[in-house]
Amino acid sequence: MNVVQPYQYAQRFDKLFNSKNELCVEGKGKGSCVADIGNPFICPAADARYFQYGIFSTNKRGACATNPGIFTDVTKYISWIQTSTQ
Repeated sequence: MNVVQPYQYAQRFDKLFNSKNELCVEGKGKGSCVADIGNPFICPAADARYFQYGIFSTNKRGACATNPGIFTDVTKYISWIQTSTQ
């Protein structure tokens, strides 16, 4: 799975894409469907650990696993998460 640059996403979809707090993610033959909303986008780190970078939000209607999905960028909410979970 790869993060797609916002301008590439905008060229493919009619939805407004907010690059300030969203990630556009795609993978060849892999992707997310509506039933996957709320699932994590997890990436490996160099030290063999994994980090959650996103939460699946949506994709183009009827485009399960064939088009990029939109994930909320968890890294933009770290302060809020830390404050809210203390």
